[in-house]
Amino acid sequence: MIKQNIIHYNDKGETHRCFEEYYHNGNISRKGEYINGNRNGLWERYYKNGNLNYSGCYKNALPSGLWIGYNHDGTLNYKGIFVNGKRFGLWESTTEINIKQIEYCII
Repeated sequence: MIKQNIIHYNDKGETHRCFEEYYHNGNISRKGEYINGNRNGLWERYYKNGNLNYSGCYKNALPSGLWIGYNHDGTLNYKGIFVNGKRFGLWESTTEINIKQIEYCII
């Protein structure tokens, strides 16, 4: 089920809108904003149980800045930074058996 707020169009016919999508149980699935037809700003995705799956920003349709992902139970899955849509710098992740992993990414 998709719920959309007011949709605006620019001169090129590209959409400017807030986007929300829900599971059949009524819990939110994901939400974010489109500017010029592209994902921009904060986007969040949720599990069916209502817990946050991930949170991160887009800039001109590319992942940008800090992204944080969580497991179904709310524990940290990963954390890292995107620059121009590519992983950059230190990325921290935790395995299913609670082993912390660190990876360094260079663009």
